[in-house]
Amino acid sequence: MGKIKLIVAVVLVATLLAGIFYSPLEFVAGQSAARTESTVSSGRSQDAQEMLRAQPGRKLTIFLQAKDPLASALGRELQKDLAQGGMFGEVLLRPEPGVSATSDVLRVDVDSVDVFWSGVYAQAQVTAVASFSTLGDVSWYAQQPPEFRFYGTDPTIMISGSYTVRDSTGGLVSRNGYSVHLARSLAYQISRSLTSELSGQVQPAT
Repeated sequence: MGKIKLIVAVVLVATLLAGIFYSPLEFVAGQSAARTESTVSSGRSQDAQEMLRAQPGRKLTIFLQAKDPLASALGRELQKDLAQGGMFGEVLLRPEPGVSATSDVLRVDVDSVDVFWSGVYAQAQVTAVASFSTLGDVSWYAQQPPEFRFYGTDPTIMISGSYTVRDSTGGLVSRNGYSVHLARSLAYQISRSLTSELSGQVQPAT
């Protein structure tokens, strides 16, 4: 009977470990400590405030440059957070970078992802740059720090931000679950800072 119990225990442990290491499920059953850092700069042309006030619920296209497994989760979280933020009425996600003649554009480049994961402990540092423009073109994204230049008479707002997420999580955590956890932290910081910056642009200057 003792040998049978031992075999059953081994099988259960093996099944649990297999679930942690190979399961497509997204679960984090542990304590997490995350720290985020961000630097955001922006520029606006004349009449940009009036443009935002006159056009609530604007359309936004997100161009995401990141690798899986973080890319899929980050795209979903960004789209969800920005759609719920109240500034945009429609949020589209596009895999390839480009320009848009019919919407604002947010380009997010994940520069580095440094992850240690063991199934019972995970640690990571993720850095990204987000570039936004109401003109639908962020070809200046590679300039850090950015140099905002305004041409023509169209009201324009440009925003650039750099973001770092440092996280350590102890407890049972699947690989997919940890990717989603990191994506949520990064998406929250980007969407919060972008929405806050645009909301500030709507307010009259003091």
